[in-house]
Amino acid sequence: MTVDFPFGEKIKSNPVRKSLGSFLFRSFLKILFITVWIYLIFQFALHMRLRQENIEKKIDNSLIYDATRIIEKKEISNKSKFENKDEKKKCSKITHPKDLDLDHNNIYWQRFISSNGTYYLYHAFYDNRIVVGSSPLIRILSMIDRISPIPIYCLIWLNNTSNPIITSATYQYIWHPKWGNYRDEILQPFLISCPIPKEKYATRKERLPRSVTLFETNCTKLGNNLPIRNNRPLNGKKQSFAVCVKGLDFRSKDISVKLIEWIELLSLLGAEKIFFYEFDIHPNISQVLEYYQQQDKVHVEKLTLPSSQPNSPEIREKYLKEKMLNR
Repeated sequence: MTVDFPFGEKIKSNPVRKSLGSFLFRSFLKILFITVWIYLIFQFALHMRLRQENIEKKIDNSLIYDATRIIEKKEISNKSKFENKDEKKKCSKITHPKDLDLDHNNIYWQRFISSNGTYYLYHAFYDNRIVVGSSPLIRILSMIDRISPIPIYCLIWLNNTSNPIITSATYQYIWHPKWGNYRDEILQPFLISCPIPKEKYATRKERLPRSVTLFETNCTKLGNNLPIRNNRPLNGKKQSFAVCVKGLDFRSKDISVKLIEWIELLSLLGAEKIFFYEFDIHPNISQVLEYYQQQDKVHVEKLTLPSSQPNSPEIREKYLKEKMLNR
């Protein structure tokens, strides 16, 4: 085959070059075709993902909206019962609950039974950080067997006075629904906050809150009272980086060497204190924690399981392995 050029010369075309060009062209088309398909599949997958997220978001928002409406309705009902001036006057003169009258679930948990749900109360803390605003809060770590707890009230007992402060409690859910166990009658973790009104707040030591009691509408039957922990540093200097560790349950397993490595690594990364919760641990682990407590790098808090969950060391160890979400 010959090719005519405008200059009048005739040269033969190279069949190898022609076949190579044809091959490259076909390869280019194939690559282009595959690329387009990959792009379309990616766009489709992205569209479906965004659609699924929107659906989940709408469901979550509807659940939150429904839960909020339920709480608001109950709050209106409860407030109508409690806003009576005589009722408030009676509650303001109520006596501090006696230790022998408290409803102890076990050595570390108190129980408060409401008209719709049972509360298990662990500890109460005084929180006057800048982020909480101009008035401090009393924070209560709790487990409640309801997804949407009903409105309740706080009696905040101050030092050197018999008249408590009455405030409405608020809830903060400290779990995620997608992690499981998101249903009523299963214990749910909540952070309960009791605000101290600004006009009632005093920085003087003799007026600081000493304990807090939760109640629903009848403040004359009080079965709980948590001492308020005030862990503010004496020198006024607040540390910036801490790590919290869930309950340790290594009764028969010695992880002391790994624990030392982990604590030292956290210290190198800037952690100023590590807070451990302890169910039951090996003696070597206990020695390690005691050593770091003496250096003020570690704080250890004893812990048990609330409600009807087992606290016998052997049974609890098996229980926590088989029901990890309950930890």
